[in-house]
Amino acid sequence: MAAWVRVSGVLLAVAVAASGVAAVVSYRAGGAVHRVVHSPNDVELAGRIVPTTRSAEEWLTRLPAECCLEDRLLFTGTEHLPVSPSKWGLALDTAETAARLQAANPKRSAIARVKRAFFGPGQVAWVAPAFRFDQARATTLLTRLAPELYRAPVNAYLDVDLYLRVPDVSGRELDVAATLQQITLDPVGAVEIPLVFRELLARVRSHDLPAVDVGRVLAAFETDFRKKAGPRAKNIRRAAKLLDGALMQPGEVFSFNKVVGERSERNGFTWAPVIVNDELEPGLGGGVCQVASTLHAAAVHAGIDIVSRRSHSRPSGYAPLGLDAVVVYGEVDLQLRNPYSVPLMIHTAFPSQYVIRIELRGMRAPAAFEHRYSVTQKHDYYRRIVENPALPTGQFERTQKGSFGYDVVSVVRPADGLDATFTKRYYSKYHPVPEVYSVGPGTSPDVLPPLPEGATRVQFGRGEEDLSNIAAYPEL
Repeated sequence: MAAWVRVSGVLLAVAVAASGVAAVVSYRAGGAVHRVVHSPNDVELAGRIVPTTRSAEEWLTRLPAECCLEDRLLFTGTEHLPVSPSKWGLALDTAETAARLQAANPKRSAIARVKRAFFGPGQVAWVAPAFRFDQARATTLLTRLAPELYRAPVNAYLDVDLYLRVPDVSGRELDVAATLQQITLDPVGAVEIPLVFRELLARVRSHDLPAVDVGRVLAAFETDFRKKAGPRAKNIRRAAKLLDGALMQPGEVFSFNKVVGERSERNGFTWAPVIVNDELEPGLGGGVCQVASTLHAAAVHAGIDIVSRRSHSRPSGYAPLGLDAVVVYGEVDLQLRNPYSVPLMIHTAFPSQYVIRIELRGMRAPAAFEHRYSVTQKHDYYRRIVENPALPTGQFERTQKGSFGYDVVSVVRPADGLDATFTKRYYSKYHPVPEVYSVGPGTSPDVLPPLPEGATRVQFGRGEEDLSNIAAYPEL
């Protein structure tokens, strides 16, 4: 049906389609006839005016797959994760969306449609798309994303190098079920969907840290193992690592063997020279005694109570007389008692490749303690000659240098000498170390060099009398 009408002096021909969904406006201007086709529909979906030339459902099926979903993201709260909505189960529900469009399209009279077609729409109706949600698909995606979103908790710790108390940091893991609930609550209008996490608490929290003032050094001591490195160096570093961070609570007795543990390959130790029956032999954990000696020396200078300590059978080359300490797992231990009212922490470090430093942290020293020793008796040593079938007759080699034995008394007191109540005395005994020569069978002792100063006799073989007063277990 078509009719010509005059509006404001302009002759118009209006044709309204029988379906009532479109209008064609023709007007004469400048002697020519112009035609304009307008939709009487004023409904918009996803930035698009919905046409009326076909059914809404047909139009929706022809839309690009992501037209209504392109701005939707997974959101963690700290970072955005752009993910194709189709991968996490969201898709346009064409049937429901078409019903919404039909409900939003108003019914108009023919004259109203002609006026709107010529003068344009008044207000556009915005229709929200409807979606279908595939929970199984979303579960698969979230499960795959979970490892990428995982954050391990970080324990609180005492950084003795930087003198800091470092707080703990909680971790997180994705709560797939709770996140699915967030997605299914409002998948229509959600542009950002929050991912839900479970908090993972650190195993060591800030309040679990000992009340140690790591910025204060009570005492420290260093020893050098450059001349006796090799496999001993590995054992020294291993024992130092096990010892680092150990605590001494007020009044508590500290056990070196308990903290460092068994000297075994399973515990990270290796074979290195040890002292067995006054001679060096290979043994597991050689070098650990140097760590114990360094700790003992630091404890002496800190005014710590020495509960249990034994000196080596011979003087050590890395610590002054009286400051060394033997440790043998299950046999001989170094035990210390903290006499102060605050906890102390043991810190081990290596200022250089072959120097170990042990510090006692937690307080300032009430006084600068000094250690002095004096030799009360000096003991001569002897030469030991042992036959070695691997050497030919007449040949020999020195396998061990001899040294004197000493009885030593140590005195520990404040360096200023003003407070005599802090004075402590203890004793150390170092047995003579025999000079040892290996000789070929039938070799006369006359071919050996003269006895050195301090060697008063010669012993052939390893006599039982030589082992008296000497420990029968290894000294590391």
